[in-house]
Amino acid sequence: MQDHSADFTWFVCLEGHRWIETTAFELGRRARQPSQPFLSDGLPARALRDFRSYRPLVDHTGLFRTFAETPPTAEGIQSFADRFGLLGGDVTERIRLPRQRGQKSTSLGLGERSDLWTNAILEMRRAVELWWAVHELDTESLQQWIIWRRGPDGSGVLYRRPAEPDLEAFAGKALPPSGAKIATQSHDPEVMERFAPGDLAGPALLHVERVINRHLTNRVQARLQQDPNTARRYTGFAPDGLIGALWLQLAHAVEHDKNFRRCAECTNWFEVRPSVGRADKEFCSNACRTRAYRRRQAEALKLHAEGLDVEAIARHVSSDATTVTGWLRRARRTP
Repeated sequence: MQDHSADFTWFVCLEGHRWIETTAFELGRRARQPSQPFLSDGLPARALRDFRSYRPLVDHTGLFRTFAETPPTAEGIQSFADRFGLLGGDVTERIRLPRQRGQKSTSLGLGERSDLWTNAILEMRRAVELWWAVHELDTESLQQWIIWRRGPDGSGVLYRRPAEPDLEAFAGKALPPSGAKIATQSHDPEVMERFAPGDLAGPALLHVERVINRHLTNRVQARLQQDPNTARRYTGFAPDGLIGALWLQLAHAVEHDKNFRRCAECTNWFEVRPSVGRADKEFCSNACRTRAYRRRQAEALKLHAEGLDVEAIARHVSSDATTVTGWLRRARRTP
């Protein structure tokens, strides 16, 4: 099956997003729900918007990891949405917008509840951390999360996450515990046969697989499409929103055991593919590479003005004396 999910396009409102204390709108339901915070662009659903479009699975190859590290706070969530857009799909609801002065009736907009954002981040974070522990052979972490137990009906293996005070401090509230039965000898003998006693990686990957599949359900659809360039028809995956694309991106990462690295400039995660670029690639894009280069040049000129010699400047900006000398020479020629 050919996968053209990379063609998935998402949109970011250029006017930004804000938190609105309001209620969801349900057709035919008269009873008002209690107000709660929704993240929204604040515009009526049918209003024209200024937006930019991008391809999440191409332009940000490690976006699911960036999402997993998003602080589950009002500020952290809003910052992510302002950069990458709302989550869309089943997270988005129709909401009542605050009535403006002179407005006779309440307008309806689109919004996403804060608790759904928090849960989405935590679910992604836990799945990513468990998979990455397997990828990096992090036995210490796996031993905390994958628990083998012996009972009257035979052995069994569980997934368990202990309390996470750092995350609770971020979220400002107690977080629900995370745990699940992976398999037991009495109920899942065929599954238990896959694992050697005490195996950590196998049960961990099975749990990650189940979590991913649960989040892909109803969020990513298989569709028959036609390639406009070749007229060839293919079956591809189509996310119904950014949330589906993020889980699909994680699924591809697990399937192909991909490697990721932080960009040295913007700190976002990106996929490292030696077959496409350098194995020691430091930046996620040409834009970040250019910004880093200009920043080092500016720092070198500043240090030179403060009286540092070329060798010291080169060490400070992680460059060499010849390069720094060239920067200084060009700066002197620039009017």
